[in-house]
Amino acid sequence: YHIFHKLSYLFLKLNQNFLVESTKLGMAATILHELLHAYFLSIVDDNYETGSTELENFPNLWNYYVLSQGNGANYEQHVTIANLYVKKLARALQEFHTGNPVLDSDEPLQIYKDLAWGGLDETPAYNALSIEERNRIIAVCNAENKNEPQAANGINYNTISDPCY
Repeated sequence: YHIFHKLSYLFLKLNQNFLVESTKLGMAATILHELLHAYFLSIVDDNYETGSTELENFPNLWNYYVLSQGNGANYEQHVTIANLYVKKLARALQEFHTGNPVLDSDEPLQIYKDLAWGGLDETPAYNALSIEERNRIIAVCNAENKNEPQAANGINYNTISDPCY
């Protein structure tokens, strides 16, 4: 129940301009990212309501919630996504876009990994990337989110997905 409640909130909060400007792949990346936030919040809800210990499987989130008594945690959620889910998100995006299965043992293509990094720009894992990588990630994400070419490091990045409209 809780995860569906959080997801319904997500769909109400999506910026109307984003819904018109974004490509399907940009929208999918955003929804998957927000789905992870909803998942983490559902674990927190279950912890408080049923005494579930599932939250302990995410030590950064668990420590944050113990210290703050659950008041927000966007940063720790982003750290967890950056540390545990970037490749999984990238595989899901590649499979969504191409229609071809991507196994856990497969390395997703760079563009999908770049899209999976979207929104994680304040995490230590993201900041450990080179400036060229971060510039490329920003350009790729902006291209799909705005449905227009972007330039970084002397390279133009075009959208690879159809617009949402």
